[in-house]
Amino acid sequence: MKDFFGTINEQRLVRALGDYEFDEDAADAVAGVALVNDALAQGFSTSPFLSNIVFTESDAELTSFAARAGVSYTRYVDDLTFSGPYESVNDELLEAASALLADLGWSVNTGKTRFMRRGKPQYVTGLYVGDSAGPHIPRSMKRLLRREVYFASKYGLRDARLSSPTPMLHDRLNGWVHYAAHVDPVFGKKLLVAWNDVASRRYADRESAEWDAILEDINFPEDW
Repeated sequence: MKDFFGTINEQRLVRALGDYEFDEDAADAVAGVALVNDALAQGFSTSPFLSNIVFTESDAELTSFAARAGVSYTRYVDDLTFSGPYESVNDELLEAASALLADLGWSVNTGKTRFMRRGKPQYVTGLYVGDSAGPHIPRSMKRLLRREVYFASKYGLRDARLSSPTPMLHDRLNGWVHYAAHVDPVFGKKLLVAWNDVASRRYADRESAEWDAILEDINFPEDW
């Protein structure tokens, strides 16, 4: 959808919270800290949760719409997916879904709408969904994660960034490895075991001078 968070203003948020039995003062207080320039703020940890509350009514309408059309409807934040037989997922379905969303007060980002057919790449939120066994991490990401964990294991976390052609910072790589273990366990859990062996040496790679500087920054007592 287009400008999903930006479309959620104070009026919509307060009304949706009222449906969840927030009194007016409580709803106004939430809106006061969660909105920036009368819109849900990008990057706030509260924004995805609150957007789900606001979109509850629309989810119900879209689920009913999909059932009538003979397709399945799923959503992750502003990424909507309609899945079903070839003859059911067509331009007519897209036009009807877009019209329904417009009636509900939302806009479709036409530049990011696409049809994915059997036998061709099928990705939803970055995961390959063309396998009936379940979603998988794309092969390119698997190769990248295997390589980065290998370099970290062989050279240590600090030196891996000098050896790898595509170095990833510790926190980013840590996040990707845990994500892979969650969404693609067959691949990701083995990777997580290898990564945990590396992660346990994260701080051991620091020079003692670095530790002295860190302890000084936090005023750690010298005689502890």
